[in-house]
Amino acid sequence: MQSITAEDVVRLFEADARARKRLAELLVGEPDVRLAMINAVLRDVATKSDIEALERATRQDIE
Repeated sequence: MQSITAEDVVRLFEADARARKRLAELLVGEPDVRLAMINAVLRDVATKSDIEALERATRQDIE
């Protein structure tokens, strides 16, 4: 019996869009996993105060 490596799994998902979509559906269906994904995305999202601070800094640089 042949074993499958993590690299093999990655290659298989890269080659099969339908399987990737199904995996995403399964993961999002799990509340803990969904929350972890949301938190990971939110860390990369600029907040309104981030944008305001950038605007202030840009205006100061221009003046």
